Amino acid sequence: PAPCAHSGHGRHCALNGTECRSGWPGPNSGITHFDNFGFAMLTVYQCITMEGWTDVLYWVNDAIGNEWPWIYFVSLILLGSFFVLNLVLGVLSGEFSREREKAKSRGDFQKFREKQLLDEDLKGYLNWITHAEDIDLDHINRGDGILASDESGSMASQELLEMEGMSLLSRIK
Repeated sequence: PAPCAHSGHGRHCALNGTECRSGWPGPNSGITHFDNFGFAMLTVYQCITMEGWTDVLYWVNDAIGNEWPWIYFVSLILLGSFFVLNLVLGVLSGEFSREREKAKSRGDFQKFREKQLLDEDLKGYLNWITHAEDIDLDHINRGDGILASDESGSMASQELLEMEGMSLLSRIK
């Protein structure tokens, strides 16, 4: 079945041996038509997405003639498909890019915060170790500590230098 016109410049059924009957639901089982707003929007969406828009053009040509429908469909494709649809896709792409940047900045902030916490913990541990070294050096300087000595009873010069270096290091901190 195909649409036909009873009058005007549309397709006339009597010319090719067919007859026009009432009660035909229309193309695509009655889904593709401009009879009400909902189905008209669906048909326009079908044309804008360029899925079968030529079939719709030919059905409209069969129903009302081919003098004027091409103006509507060409302008619909140019404005709707190439301009408005790309504009919508551009806006969606921009929104997704913005959300991706937000997620990246949240991840960077989380990494920075974790690094800060680790640095604070490390500083606390270093202070604790430095304090313990100071206590050990105080005990050694008072004679409470045990120093290793060689057979002659004198302390090795290398060991003394290391202790002095640790003491100097703890004072600098």
